Amino acid sequence: MDRIRNALRADTGTMLQLDADEKNLRVAASLGLREEETRRVAIPVGRGFAGRIAKSGQPLIVENSADVNPVSPWLRRDVTSVMGVPARRRGKDRGRHSRRLAAEAPVY
Repeated sequence: MDRIRNALRADTGTMLQLDADEKNLRVAASLGLREEETRRVAIPVGRGFAGRIAKSGQPLIVENSADVNPVSPWLRRDVTSVMGVPARRRGKDRGRHSRRLAAEAPVY
């Protein structure tokens, strides 16, 4: 996580994984976020930023994170621009990695 966050020059980084029934994403690892906050989050596939990536299997870059109706509280509260990509292993989706910028700057 640290190498990815540094390479992208991101303020925070999160790896989300599908739960056992593959209906929700849960935080598997994060940097720059409070652990007690990340443990409670379940993001339904198809909802919010990461849920849309999970459903479509496509990367997503959003300049204004409010445009994607975020599910996670830190995305609603602290993040302006966000980028995420699907994480795959042997062709099967395993989770999502998202880059979030707390500063008001585009990710482009």
